[in-house]
Amino acid sequence: MITPKREAFAHHYVTTRNGAEAARLAGYSESGARQEANRLLTNVDVRAEIERLQRERWEAEKLDREYVLKRLQELAETAKSESSRIRALELLGKSLGMFREQVEEHTTHDVSHLQEFTVSELRGMHAMAQEQEAIEAEVRVLDS
Repeated sequence: MITPKREAFAHHYVTTRNGAEAARLAGYSESGARQEANRLLTNVDVRAEIERLQRERWEAEKLDREYVLKRLQELAETAKSESSRIRALELLGKSLGMFREQVEEHTTHDVSHLQEFTVSELRGMHAMAQEQEAIEAEVRVLDS
């Protein structure tokens, strides 16, 4: 069970991606916000709430993307002017990555599984990983 204050922290954290700021916005003291954020981000219930909220946000963004692509497809098929149809097709093609310069890529890791995520989802995961690394670094400093 998560307290209302911790739930507020989770909501603010998903929005700001900044632990100290989220703690302040949730009503924790200004002077102890950073320490409280570090403590909250290691709490299992708070992490679960952050992950739940992040999934909801990603799903909402996915629906928005699907809507835009569907409307572009409709415009490409039904617009009255040729230029509008061409522009809609151009935007659809760009969203599929069809008009990028061919760049030779080399990787030592299989990253094909990352294609299922939107850019926004990847950014969110990256921000969470960075925040976790910062927490772990601070814990190491405190432990030493």
